[in-house]
Amino acid sequence: MIDARHGVIHRLHIDPRLRKQGISELLDTAMAVVDAFGDHLESQRSMRIR
Repeated sequence: MIDARHGVIHRLHIDPRLRKQGISELLDTAMAVVDAFGDHLESQRSMRIR
């Protein structure tokens, strides 16, 4: 999972063996990370993101 995330984030690489379900899971994970970071900024830094 960490290697896949590293590849996507740093090299914009997605394993070509992934099927729709795997890509969907990667995108869901990425959205969860973005949401968590937004929540952190909003609560810890008093920044309005959304």
